[in-house]
Amino acid sequence: ERKLEDEQRQFKPVRDYAAAFRTPMVITLAIQYFCWSVGVYGFVIWLPSMLKAAGETSIVLVGWLSAGPYLAAAALMIIGSYFSDASGNRKNFVWPFLLIGAVAFYGSYLLGTSSFWLGYGLLVVAGGTMYAPYGPFFAWIAETLPRNVAGGAIALINCCGALGSFVGSYFVGWLNGVTGGSDASYLFMAVALLASALLTLTLRGHADTPAPAL
Repeated sequence: ERKLEDEQRQFKPVRDYAAAFRTPMVITLAIQYFCWSVGVYGFVIWLPSMLKAAGETSIVLVGWLSAGPYLAAAALMIIGSYFSDASGNRKNFVWPFLLIGAVAFYGSYLLGTSSFWLGYGLLVVAGGTMYAPYGPFFAWIAETLPRNVAGGAIALINCCGALGSFVGSYFVGWLNGVTGGSDASYLFMAVALLASALLTLTLRGHADTPAPAL
């Protein structure tokens, strides 16, 4: 409890939620999380349909293949969070993963339907790297704002993420229907993740905290 109190004294005081919601960091992270969620939920909702459309695979095989990105995500979330805690750095364990996800989606867009298994490998990379930064991301918010406003800021950022999840789910499905394939969807999600990574880079500092003994 004493250590937590000492950490709170390091924060610049923020009077209330209204003041917190106007800070450049909260506004930027809200937009960043919106873009990030566009990619995540466009991927989550439509992954089985994209796999089915990309190759002549059975529904059972599609089910097994759909698990691949989430297995990668489970491993990367643990690894990324461990090293983020060990280094005390948050920012540098958020934007690189999102950038890699954007590149993987763009690679899937360039491949089209020419190579199913290579395209699937890129989707595994994209899925894993989109989930990897969640721990460092939300720890970053709590380590940047005092506790009297941190909960409200996280709620606002989550609301923007929920809106992004709707936009991603809707527009990926719409693009798939209009174009008759997944290529445009991959490009759309790549752009959304790239925007999220770039917005993260615009934030000053990286919320360094003393690295705990692990």
